[in-house]
Parts: sequence; C-alpha cells; structure tokens
Amino acid sequence: MKRWFVLLAILLPCFAFGQWGMQKKWHPMGPFEWPEQGVDSGQWSANGLGWIESLAVFESDPSIMYAGSGTGGLYRTQNGGKTWTFAFDVERVCGVTDIVLDEHNPNHLWVATGTTYWDLDWGLGVLESFNGGRSWVTTGLYFRPEDQKPLWCLKRSSQNPDLFFACSETDIFRSRDGGKNWEVVFDRPDDSRVHFRHLSIHPTNDQRIVASGDYVLTSMDGGTTWEDQSTKLMYRNQLTKTDSLPGRFAHAVNPQHGDQLLVAYSYRYKDYVERSNDFGQTWEVILARSTFNRLDRTHAEIAWHPTDSNVVLIGCVRAFVSEDLGKTFRVSTQPKVDGADYVHDDIRAITITKDGLMYLGNDGGVAVSMDTGRTWSNVSGKGLTVTQFFDIAADYGRLAGGCQDLSSMLWVDGTWRNTSQIYGDGGNNLVLDSAVFVMHSGSLQRGTFQNQKWSPIRVPYSAGRFSYPFMLNPWDSSAIWVTDHHLWEYDLDQPNWKNRSERITPGITKITALATHKESGLIVMAKDQPTWNDQRSGLTGRLFKGMYQGDEIQWTDVTSTFGIVAWRSISDVAINPKNAQEVVVCLRGYDQADRRFKVYRSLDGGQTWNNMSNGLPDLLCNRLRFTVSGDYLLMGTDEGVFYFDRSANAWKEFGRKMPAYHITDIELDYPSRSIYLATFGGGVWRMKMPRKIYNRRSKNE
Repeated sequence: MKRWFVLLAILLPCFAFGQWGMQKKWHPMGPFEWPEQGVDSGQWSANGLGWIESLAVFESDPSIMYAGSGTGGLYRTQNGGKTWTFAFDVERVCGVTDIVLDEHNPNHLWVATGTTYWDLDWGLGVLESFNGGRSWVTTGLYFRPEDQKPLWCLKRSSQNPDLFFACSETDIFRSRDGGKNWEVVFDRPDDSRVHFRHLSIHPTNDQRIVASGDYVLTSMDGGTTWEDQSTKLMYRNQLTKTDSLPGRFAHAVNPQHGDQLLVAYSYRYKDYVERSNDFGQTWEVILARSTFNRLDRTHAEIAWHPTDSNVVLIGCVRAFVSEDLGKTFRVSTQPKVDGADYVHDDIRAITITKDGLMYLGNDGGVAVSMDTGRTWSNVSGKGLTVTQFFDIAADYGRLAGGCQDLSSMLWVDGTWRNTSQIYGDGGNNLVLDSAVFVMHSGSLQRGTFQNQKWSPIRVPYSAGRFSYPFMLNPWDSSAIWVTDHHLWEYDLDQPNWKNRSERITPGITKITALATHKESGLIVMAKDQPTWNDQRSGLTGRLFKGMYQGDEIQWTDVTSTFGIVAWRSISDVAINPKNAQEVVVCLRGYDQADRRFKVYRSLDGGQTWNNMSNGLPDLLCNRLRFTVSGDYLLMGTDEGVFYFDRSANAWKEFGRKMPAYHITDIELDYPSRSIYLATFGGGVWRMKMPRKIYNRRSKNE
C-alpha cells in the first residue's frame, strides 16, 4: 500500500507540471508612475503614462475619481489621484470612452466602452457596476467585437435617473428604464457622414438633446426627431462644392442656461466659436480667427464652467481658457518640463466641477487646475498603468519600448526612463549589446541604455509611424533591417543603405510582417492591402518567400498559395527555428459565429496552408513567437496570450493573473529567463519562463 502512496506522490507533481507548466503568473512591470525625464527643465517632453479618454469626478467628494483609458479599461482613485487602482475586471479589456456616476453613490456607475484606436474598432456597449468597478454587468445595450460598434458617449438625465442616451459613431440610442432596454432614435442615412463624438442633455428639460460630430443635431422631443443645426453656422457661407467639411464640431450646453449652446470647430485654417441662445435655432459668431492648435477630428473638446458662464475651456492638442464667454482665449497648457502650465499634449477629456476644479484627460494621464487653468498639477499618481506600447525589445533583463505619443521608454535596473529628448510617438525597437535603436514617428535614432543622448540616422525611406518590422540581419551582425514599403539594410560599420526588395512588386504597400530562418536562409515577408491583378494573373503582391544566398535575396511571390489574404491582412509571420518548412501566419479581422480564420500553418514551406484557429477568441491576433526549440508557439491577441497545444491541436490561455489586455508584442529573453509582454493600454508584463520552455533551448542559445 505504501508503494502506491509513493508512486502517487511522484506522479501527481508530474501531472500537475504537465497541466500547469504553462500557467505561471504574469507580473505587471508598469510604468506605475511617470518615468524619469530624459530632458532638462523647460524643454518639451513626451513623458507620461498613457491615453486617458474619459474622466468622472464625484462632486460630493472630488478625491474620488474615475479615469477611462483609451484602450486599457478603467481606473479609480480615492485620494485625488495620488494612487489609482484598476477597476475593470471584465472578460475582455477595451477602452472606456465615457463614464456616468450616480451622484448619490460613487460606487454605482455606468461606462460606455470602445477600443477605437485600431483599424477595426469594437466595444462591449454599456456596462454597469454597483461596487466601484470591482465587478461589472452588461446592460441592454451590449455588442460583440465582431459587431464593430464602439460607443463614444453616455449621458444620464439629471431630472429622470432612468433616462439615458448613448451614441456610437453612427447611431444614437435611448433607454427609459435605467439601461435595461434601448432603442435607436437616430440611424445614420446610408449616404452621409455622422461620426458622433459628443452628446448632452438639457439640464432642466430632458426632452432637449444635442449631439455633434460631423454635424450638430438637436432634438426637442426627447430624441424622437432631430434637426441639423450645422447648416446655420458661419462656415456654410463659405462652403463650395470642392470644400471638405470641418473635421469635428464640439459643443457645450450652458449648465446655468440650458438653451444656450456653444459650438467650436475649424474650417479653412480658421477657428470658430459660435453661440446659440435658443438651443440651436439661430447662431452668432463669437470668435473667428486662428486661435487653437489642431481643433480637428481627433482633438476637439469644450466645456462650460458650471457656475460661471463666462468661463469656457477648450481642449485640442493643448487647452485654452476663455473668461469672457468665448470672445478671447489664452493658451492654458504647454508640454514643457517643470513649467507651471505643464500638461501632456492631446486633450481627450474635460471635467469642471461646481467648485471650479478643472480636470484634463490627455495622452499622458490626468491633470487638475485650481485657478481657472493658470497652473496645473499632475494627478497621474502611482498605479495608473495605462501606457500603450507598440513594441518592446529585450536583452539581459533590459527593455526598450515604443509608446503611443510617449516617445520610447527604457527599463534599466528596475527603473523606467523616458527618451523624451525625442518628442512624439515611439515605434519598433532593437537592442544590440549596449546599443539601442528606436523608431520615432518614422525616424530612426541610436542611443544606449546608459545615457539619454540620441543620434538620428538618416534614412532613405518615408516610413509611417509605429509597427514596421525592424531586426538584425540574421546573416550579418554588422547590419540591421528596417522596413517601410521595402526591406532596407543598414550597414553599421560603413553607414550606407541598400534596398533588399526593389526587384519585387512596386513599393506601394507597407510591409507588415517579416520572419527569417538562419540555417536555411529562408525569409517570409507579408505586405498590407490588396494588390492583386485580374483573375488571369491570380492573387499577387501580398506574401513573399526570399532566399538569402551570398549577398543577395532571391524573391518569389507565393500569394496565390494563400487565397485568404484576398480579404484578410497578415499581422505577423513566424518560422519554426528548428524546421524551416513550418511557417505560421496570423490574420487581422473578425469572424462570425464559431468559425475562426485567425491563424494558418504551412508544413511545406508555404506551398499549402491549413487553418489552425481552434480555441482562439474572435478578436485581433497581433504577434507570433516560436520558442528557440521550436516546440512551443505563443500568440498575442486582443484578449491576452495563447499557446498552441500540439497534442490537443488547439490554442490555450498562457499564464494567469493578468487582465485580457491587447497584446502587441512578445519577447523571450533567455539570459534573464523571462517572457515579456507589451500591451496597448496596460504597460509591460513579465513571467518567469516556464521550465519546459527554458530547458528545451539548445545549449549554445
């Protein structure tokens, strides 16, 4: 009998390891608070924590606030922004675009959801929490990701707590029973633009509603009928058939005089503020001159002071304050380090309390002013972990990561540093010993982990921003490969550029994925957007195989072997390092019902392909990574990380204790025995590499 107990004691751990060896915990690495600056006082800086799309302050106690990330869920503070906690424990983390707080109970709230950064936007409708965001329930307005219905705003009547309005980009919804049931009260005509971004309810007459985006629409009967008021604005007097419309109308309702509206917009390089005293029926021009900084489709917010009608706050790239009812404005914020008006650029949300506290949500976090916008304080306290990483590179536990509008960040000796000497968006990264290469808005910069001195490298291409493949030439350690519409090689010893793909299709579409196999010389490269010809010549220009021979690459167009790319774009490619015949690609897009077209594998070097999407969620697939042994394949999706279980022929969740963030990159750093994840809205996460991955690497790796 004792023998059975001994045998059981031996087998159980083995069984547990087989089941749970791939389920170690993920640990957040932040940034949890603003990284160290890379520039001196008075200089422009792209430093910050990340994109805040929405704000809500509890009027009875302003120390209680909620901040909605553009992609990474919701955060709560109970001490005025000194510390924040994640408050969005949902199955699928997405952006929070608007927040409604119960004015009597700060633990009861509703949020409008929507991830609107990617090409394929999606949301979960309206969610409700009764416990301060610890748990959430769906309401009658619920969408699936494949519906591609992000919401942009959510409002509740101050007179009737059961009356809600919400808007997506194309529709306006109404609920009369506290969110249990919703009806569409405005549906975009098929031949028109709408792009709703703002919605307001009259403070004393909730039959009067105003919504704006491409138009300014008002309703006098609770949303049953709508009238376009934008046709009465000043710009219409100058409009010709060849003119484009203003990028976006931002509006505000006067909290003290509900029939009074303000509309702000730009047209023909001039900024306008117009006022209506009869809820949009007639308008007068208050301001008509170049005043603001990019009041456009992506930057246009306006708010009226609740108790002082003369004070108006406008947010675009920067914030502007008027104290004479919109006739004149002063610049209120600047992105200069240590300045009294220092606030990160790109204003996404504005909240003004009855006590006159002004709050801004921006691409760096949250700021507050107590003196009508003359000075600002950063309240992006510890824990507001919303940084949006496009990419990371890892080496011996050191990291370099490119971020949305925050330049690039370095992780060295347990501390985050911002490369804020370079202003703007960070992109892909490469670490070679002590050298660090980072992309910023299409430019290429070289520096080190040890200091903040960055040197630009002249490039022959005109790359856009963000995620263009970027890697060391596997066959020549003195050269790096950089991509835009072509594959370019840069010689580090004798600086010069060479186009490695000029003989293939014209460089009219960007390269989205690049993978290599060192031993065989195989290269697989994918391009974006359809470029196929007529049916006689077949599907071309999307997927290429290259063979590195000597100092040349011989390319073959193999698009026709992979017909699904006629209607899907490839987001990443991976080649098994131990078997060049095994090539895997993942695809962007959504599917219907239980059918999945996410990942395809070829076992003959790309001649034939089979769907291997079993077990995946219907969200975007972003990044593929083989382990060096080739035994395991990991994938980052918009719902966390998965690994392919070969025995089950299905994808399974990889790791535990992590929200289902949008995963944009996976790095396996064997020297530090770590797996790192870049998330778009939740910072960087780390896992100690499971033994079955670490031990299966070859001894010389």
